[in-house]
Amino acid sequence: MKIAYIYYLYATPSIGVLNKTQDQNLSLIKSGNKTIDIFVLNTEKSGKDGNLTYIKIPDFKQNLYYALSYVFFKYRYLGKKLDLMKYDAVIMRSAGYDATFLHFIKSHNTFLELHGFGDIEAELKLSYQSSIKNAFRKIIKKILIYQYRMFFRKSLDHLKGVVTVSEDVNNFIESNTKLPSLVVPNGIFIDDKISRGFCPLTDQNLKILMVIGRPDVWHGIDRLYFSALRFAAENTDHTIEIHIIGSVKPNDIHFYKETKNVKIKLLGAKQQSEIPILACQFNIAVAPLCLYRKKLNRTSAIKVSEYIKMGIPFVIGYEDFALKYAVKEDCFFLRVPNNEDLMDFRKIFEFAYSVSKNRDRVIDRMRGYAQTYLDWSKILEQYSQFVEKSTLSKERMISKI
Repeated sequence: MKIAYIYYLYATPSIGVLNKTQDQNLSLIKSGNKTIDIFVLNTEKSGKDGNLTYIKIPDFKQNLYYALSYVFFKYRYLGKKLDLMKYDAVIMRSAGYDATFLHFIKSHNTFLELHGFGDIEAELKLSYQSSIKNAFRKIIKKILIYQYRMFFRKSLDHLKGVVTVSEDVNNFIESNTKLPSLVVPNGIFIDDKISRGFCPLTDQNLKILMVIGRPDVWHGIDRLYFSALRFAAENTDHTIEIHIIGSVKPNDIHFYKETKNVKIKLLGAKQQSEIPILACQFNIAVAPLCLYRKKLNRTSAIKVSEYIKMGIPFVIGYEDFALKYAVKEDCFFLRVPNNEDLMDFRKIFEFAYSVSKNRDRVIDRMRGYAQTYLDWSKILEQYSQFVEKSTLSKERMISKI
């Protein structure tokens, strides 16, 4: 069986998503998997590398024609760019829905990869983007939300199955459809490089790393900052530095005011190879803290798997599927409630001191956990088996009819 795994990135993609496609490709090459071909339609580059093919598409921001095409006819354009006749099935990473999507999935054995509730996420972004002056862009975003709700429901009758990293999404699929579904964590490419780990905390100066693609509100930069402020006001002999890697600008953290004890430093976007080198300079990292804002609590963020691979312990504000097999001895993360309450930084300092005392052991456990449970080559093999089984089951049902 041959599977086309498609990322349709008609808007500027996050660094995390691009890194994910590269890790998946390297894992497919290393394992010798010839079943899956990955296609990334994007506005920046073309080219082929192993199982990964980049296809450059016009930037919808360039003119009105492209914008309207992507809003109303995006999957017609996809059909022109890809010859999918040689593939037995298609895995489509969710990229919005319109009338042409229904035609597309009726023409192919299509499996949808879902990471959350797209309409809720889009509305959330729109509500926090009050500074957008372009009324046309706001209208476009509202149309996309409307189309999502209309055509997503209709598409469920024609899909062959759903792959998701979220147990919340999986529960929705199981409750509202009869579609087969597969829940997997976000994985990583397992190479032979030694994990650099983290810097042990030996004083009262905590250095925190946060790696994000964009300054989306569910990352919880504000929650982290205000929690640190409250702690610092009561513990003036402690300092907290929050270092953020990603496409974040000063106006994205407009609430921030530098104080003697709490500082936020923006490091900008970095190449994937640079992040582990920087990460080893910090005591702990932070995963998303406010996923409740987009009505998620059980899902999987790319950065969690990357933190585990790098060997840097982290604070997390939800139940990540990548940690499904973690046991008490896997003390490399601290979970805090997934809500708007300020976090108790005393517990965060205690966590940092605890992992620092057993630094080498913690790093080894994280590396072992990544190799056992988060290897993309193993996860993508699950994709292949799920797609083949679900496709054959549908064909048997049709033949009986």
